[in-house]
Amino acid sequence: MKISEGYGVFDVNQDKFIVKSDDKIEMFQSNHGYATFLMKKNGKMGLIDETGKMLLDYEYDAIEDKFWDGVCILKKDHKKGLFVLNSIYKPVQPKYKEIKILEAVPVSESWKFGLFEVTTTTGKKGLLGENGVEYFKN
Repeated sequence: MKISEGYGVFDVNQDKFIVKSDDKIEMFQSNHGYATFLMKKNGKMGLIDETGKMLLDYEYDAIEDKFWDGVCILKKDHKKGLFVLNSIYKPVQPKYKEIKILEAVPVSESWKFGLFEVTTTTGKKGLLGENGVEYFKN
């Protein structure tokens, strides 16, 4: 919502602003039914949830929504990392040239473990789990 001081996210149920910002705030993908917002500050991007909790600090050049089980591609200094919104794991910081989403591995009825193919800046290919563990051959 545009307000006189900039932009804000207003919770109509609590009749208050969750967050206010001088920069634009955009609706991001849903996180298991919870709203997520893309925020910009001093030219860097971050994410907050509908309670105002900071999910990702303002440190990324771009955050891309992949519309696949909460996967976000994080871009910083021409490198890529990832963050899974509904995961217990911390973000994988940008250090890869490319990240390709692979089919998730079913762990239980309610959880699939995210698996990704990554290419390093030197061209080496390998696998990456949503937990940040890398698997490279040789």
